[in-house]
Amino acid sequence: MPCTKLAPNTLPGEFPMVSFSQFQQLHPEARRLTLDLFEGSDSDDPFYGFSLLWMSFNGWMSAVAGPAPDAHMINNLAANPRLMTAFIDLANESARFRDRVEEFASWWPIFDSQTARKYLHRSLYEVHDREDFYQLAFPDERIRRRPRDWAHGNAPRWGDLLQAIYQVRCNLFHGTKSPVNWGDSALVGMSHQTLRMFVARSGLYDWDDIDA
Repeated sequence: MPCTKLAPNTLPGEFPMVSFSQFQQLHPEARRLTLDLFEGSDSDDPFYGFSLLWMSFNGWMSAVAGPAPDAHMINNLAANPRLMTAFIDLANESARFRDRVEEFASWWPIFDSQTARKYLHRSLYEVHDREDFYQLAFPDERIRRRPRDWAHGNAPRWGDLLQAIYQVRCNLFHGTKSPVNWGDSALVGMSHQTLRMFVARSGLYDWDDIDA
């Protein structure tokens, strides 16, 4: 059944340059490491699996959209028309992928751990449940979040998904996250599942500019 809830990005302006062929032109050992990390990310432990998966994806991203700061490369990939199309195609073809994205989107926006802890204070951040935390954090514009300008009821887009996964990555690597916290585990697990499924089902690491 065609997907009706997921929509393409509608970012204005020109799209940044992304060259998928650059990954194919990497030194064979560097490319092999990226692929091996991806294979190793097939783990039942979401924290371990997502960490390996992000290292793999970041290696691919640096090849095709770098050199640049991670946030800039994420923006480039979020605005890429071929990736948008692949996202929509997969959502239309796979109910499982579509359901995973929509489940993940019900948790958006993902708030930045560092600014949340700074402005809500450590005790508030740790003792409130998700609904209470959301009510505190959402109106406070000092707290960074991704996707930006997200509202419940929006149709998840490729750029939204990528930005949300990136914020989970930043919180995991730079915040205070724990596998014994059910909320942390849920967000890392959803990021792991959706990104790994997208990479695997799209054949992303085999893309070349010639076949675009």
